[in-house]
Amino acid sequence: MDKNTLILLQCLLGTAVLTIPAIIKRIWRVSLPRGITVMYFSFIFGAVFLGSALGFYEKFPHWDTLLHAFSGIMFAAVGYWIAGLFAEKRGVEVIPGLAVLFAFCFAVALGTVWEIYEFTFDGILNLNMQRFAAIDGTPFIGHTALVDTMTDLIADVAGALAYSAVMLLRKPPT
Repeated sequence: MDKNTLILLQCLLGTAVLTIPAIIKRIWRVSLPRGITVMYFSFIFGAVFLGSALGFYEKFPHWDTLLHAFSGIMFAAVGYWIAGLFAEKRGVEVIPGLAVLFAFCFAVALGTVWEIYEFTFDGILNLNMQRFAAIDGTPFIGHTALVDTMTDLIADVAGALAYSAVMLLRKPPT
């Protein structure tokens, strides 16, 4: 698949996934909090339109790492919201430490699922999303082949940890 076709496909898919908050609202009858929705739209814009279409992944060496840290924060926020939603639906009080632990684990799990997606489609479509090869196609060897994936996972964990720390340290509403 040539580069322009891939970028077009990514933009079309990126536009389609912008409907996910509306789909969640229609199916589960819950609205994502405005802050999470704004983070989600910003993430898709940064990843698909800036990252892929405008080439920010190539122009800015740490663009991918920044997006992974941001997604760690965003997914931790979603996890925290889900924990609160479950508690509310069950009529029980949220245990802040447990909600934060769930949020952290939720975010790290989604970051891991994303890396599995990259690994899978790198193999199926002969892409290089995990940066296991140089631009000319020469495969990296050993530790060098793992750097992108591990950096992504570390950034996911750092973002989730940062959000979790803020949520643990904040004062509960009075």
